[in-house]
Amino acid sequence: MQEGWGPLKVCSALLHRQVAKATIEEAMQRVRAEVNDDSALADYLRRSCGRKGIPADLRRIRKLILLLRRRGFEDDTIFCVLRRMIPATMMRRLETGE
Repeated sequence: MQEGWGPLKVCSALLHRQVAKATIEEAMQRVRAEVNDDSALADYLRRSCGRKGIPADLRRIRKLILLLRRRGFEDDTIFCVLRRMIPATMMRRLETGE
């Protein structure tokens, strides 16, 4: 599997390879018991954003959110992690659409 894939993309790829749904669910439960989605996403963001850090402007944050969705991360996880990583004022602007 590709590094940086979220649970939705992993499940989709496994289903595409005709792995049984029960097997996928069992495997995902075992993985989530070891690593929660929030910490996996936070680690991915730290590595992928590198020295630059999390984007500081709304346009680039929105692009980052779209990228994370394509990589299979759920919105709840994305926003939970971003709330801890970007300033509250920026998060408020993002959530209200200002």
